[in-house]
Amino acid sequence: MEQEALSIIFSRRHPRIAEKTDIWKLESDCYSGGVNFIAADHLIQHSRESQADFDKRKDGSKYYNYVQPLADMLAGFLYAENVEREIPDSFKYLIEKASKQKSLNAFIQNLSIQSLLYTCGVLVDSPAFDPAKIKTQADRRAAGLDPYCVIYYPWHIRDFHIGEGMELDWILLDNTVVDNSDVLADPVIKETYRLWTKTEYTDYHRSKDAKGKLQYTEDEPVLHNLGKVPFVFSNWRDVDEDYITESPFEDIALLSRAIYNMVSCETNMVTDASFKALFYPIEDMNDIPKQLMATGIGSITVCPYNGTLSQKPFFDGPDIQSVEQYSTIVMRDIKEILSKIGLDKDHDKQFVQSGKAKSLEFEKCEAILRLGAEQLQSVELKIFEFAALWEGTIDATFEITYTKKFQSEDIDIQLSRLWEAFSMPYASVQKEAAKEIVSKIFRELSPESIKKLTTEIENQKPVEPINVNDLEGNELDSKNENTLGGDNE
Repeated sequence: MEQEALSIIFSRRHPRIAEKTDIWKLESDCYSGGVNFIAADHLIQHSRESQADFDKRKDGSKYYNYVQPLADMLAGFLYAENVEREIPDSFKYLIEKASKQKSLNAFIQNLSIQSLLYTCGVLVDSPAFDPAKIKTQADRRAAGLDPYCVIYYPWHIRDFHIGEGMELDWILLDNTVVDNSDVLADPVIKETYRLWTKTEYTDYHRSKDAKGKLQYTEDEPVLHNLGKVPFVFSNWRDVDEDYITESPFEDIALLSRAIYNMVSCETNMVTDASFKALFYPIEDMNDIPKQLMATGIGSITVCPYNGTLSQKPFFDGPDIQSVEQYSTIVMRDIKEILSKIGLDKDHDKQFVQSGKAKSLEFEKCEAILRLGAEQLQSVELKIFEFAALWEGTIDATFEITYTKKFQSEDIDIQLSRLWEAFSMPYASVQKEAAKEIVSKIFRELSPESIKKLTTEIENQKPVEPINVNDLEGNELDSKNENTLGGDNE
């Protein structure tokens, strides 16, 4: 095949996947949290913010992970009861080792979290072997050449086509790897795309020659003759039945990013409220030394102004009360996150809800869980069916059953725990800012004295969180603790 024709393989991108790649990447970053999220440039620089101020704000930014605990909790409900599997004994190897590293339970539980966040897929592949040496299924099993599963994330799914009966005619997957096997050489990126059809697969490679020009090569097709593309898409909510889904976690990820930016501004304002600027009257710019203008007085910024307007220096800057507006918005966004997946139970109501009221509140959550159970059940069934095709066992039957009943009481218990974690505290931000301020103000103190002060701050009883009564007409439950939400892993 000509170079130009081969290059098309590497430019192909399904339009629905292309338009959703950014939001899927955001969801992935939000779930990962920690330095992965912060390094991904999700902090927004304000139009009038200098690069130096932005860099400083980014260095002190904190991400509170709301996506990970919610996704883990929802996916965990699917496996609160054991999955019932009725399969022939000859296929039980998949239970013990579905992928090259994980059992079927571990593999599917990981898949359930990923497919809740975004569309992904499972390829059921089979190791290559010499038919002259491996003549029977017993030979194959003894040699450890059983079919196995591989998860493909959405950014590794390049393109596909759906034919009659909603079956895949072909799919193009990104199998690019980084070869780091030679300790004495730099890592080498090996770009490979694999095209699967119903009868064969073909690998395409892209590299650079000595002059840096892109070169394309094509391997010989490898026949599999399964009659199907051994790939199944996985998501919890394929409304349009086009294999590409809109997840409720898209909105949750956007809200999480908004909270991250809001908390950054809030923390910055707490510091600014503690370190006022000194406004100093002058008649000429030379009245203040350049060094003083550059460094301020100690930790105090100096701002000169026209001295003919006033002859009295003064301090100015945001006050600590200005921070409350940020905390109010954060609390509102947290409640909106919970409502996206039907966990919008009114924790701030001052009356005991009836069992019927609670049940109604959790209907959306239960509906999402039932959809997830149906989807993962279907994916498991496809995995076994594809494995049977690889083995040439056409008469094998499989029954996979996930629970479809989810107790509102169990959801309520988990939600109560999450709410405690999600009560994003203005008080906690205050503590962190206070510790930072102490370290800046009392630079002459010994490390032991600084530690004593910061410990005292940490042990202070938290102030009441911001009342969201102004937003929703309800008081925030006074029993909600000021704990940070989520784990940064």
